[in-house]
Amino acid sequence: MDGLQDTRDARLLRADKSTHNDGEERASNWFTNFIKQWKPQKAQKVAPQAAPVVTKIMTQDGKNLQTLLHTLVTSQKSTDDVFQVAKLGGQMKPAEMFQPDRLPMYISFSERTFRQRGHDRWGIETLLKKYPEKELAMIANSGFRRADDLSKETAEKLRAGLMNKWFMEKKKPIDVVQLLKGEKMTMDAFNRQKWRDYRDTYNDLFIKTIA
Repeated sequence: MDGLQDTRDARLLRADKSTHNDGEERASNWFTNFIKQWKPQKAQKVAPQAAPVVTKIMTQDGKNLQTLLHTLVTSQKSTDDVFQVAKLGGQMKPAEMFQPDRLPMYISFSERTFRQRGHDRWGIETLLKKYPEKELAMIANSGFRRADDLSKETAEKLRAGLMNKWFMEKKKPIDVVQLLKGEKMTMDAFNRQKWRDYRDTYNDLFIKTIA
């Protein structure tokens, strides 16, 4: 059932722009491409909105992170294990949450091990042990608002996992709107089309079928 869920999600919501069959290859590529230039930021006095400077070559920190992720995958660690390794949980600022060795690494691990686990491509089940659904949706929203592509890509996959869960629970579109809004009165532009896709698919499969 879970395999069908993730396949349906990939087809209908198109969150990672891939099919079920090429998901693992894309999982290997999107994260690796981002961390090639990653170097952890050291504490320094900078303006809050200042963009981090990245090097133009593969940093040692990026190589170390690649090695760590490969080790986690090959040693068959669970998503619970990697949640701890990524030091997730608790109140974290988006700048911390979306560091490559935090939520992005966790999401990438979950994708890479999806086939062997057989369900939950984006690791939502483990995340929900520590975060309420609404908070996870708000975390995804904060990722979309960040300037860097890694945060946006991670947010897209997190949102896909949530929407897949809601869809399989047959959560009504009006309830999904409230979750996607977070604490705002209106839905952000980056969520509108995905919500329309959800609404249309929900109506086609659940409303018209009943009628």
